[in-house]
Amino acid sequence: MKKPTKLEQIKKLRDALGIKEQEIKKEEAPSVKIEGAVEVRTSQKELAQMMSFQTSLTKTFVQFLSKLFTATIKVTQADEDYRKPQSIVIIDPQTGLPADLDTIFQPRILSQGMNISVGSGGASLITVKGSASLRGQTVTITTAGTRVQLPNLPCRSLLLQAHEGNASIGSGGVVVVGASDVVAASGSRNGIAIYATNSQRFDVGNANMLYVDATENGCKVTFTIESI
Repeated sequence: MKKPTKLEQIKKLRDALGIKEQEIKKEEAPSVKIEGAVEVRTSQKELAQMMSFQTSLTKTFVQFLSKLFTATIKVTQADEDYRKPQSIVIIDPQTGLPADLDTIFQPRILSQGMNISVGSGGASLITVKGSASLRGQTVTITTAGTRVQLPNLPCRSLLLQAHEGNASIGSGGVVVVGASDVVAASGSRNGIAIYATNSQRFDVGNANMLYVDATENGCKVTFTIESI
């Protein structure tokens, strides 16, 4: 049996894919002859026809794959999707019954802790507790421009207030709170400025993570920590 030529194979594939054959009119093109090479004659229309056929073939193949994937591949989400809202039930540790918001924020509950049962898809149990104890202290910035580190006191948060007496020191002392590179001087200030009687809360694990500086000698800060 005679083996089909490549041209015959292309025509057969084209017919199978339903690509219509367009009439090709031969157009003589100027020949290019290079010494030692074969003379080639190709018209612009023939080149355009070949490119059109290749484009149609590629497009038909892509459409075929698209239909195949659509028919065989399906994506579904799990019933317990993480984006769904989760139900939360808060249990009073003394009564063992669900607690409303008024009950939750009573000092009795916060001091003893409360259990939060999270619905399917979340954590099974979360224990929320209030602070074990509170502790306050005063720190004096003896020399303006010399930062002072707060003492080593583990905590869950810290509330710091500029002493009311700072307003009467010099032209009005300003306390600046920040990291170890804190600077109170107005020209190169780096940190959070706190004026007399104003306060700022910091969620830090230890009071010694904070440093204070001041614009006047003798300014003070008072702070209260919530122990873990």
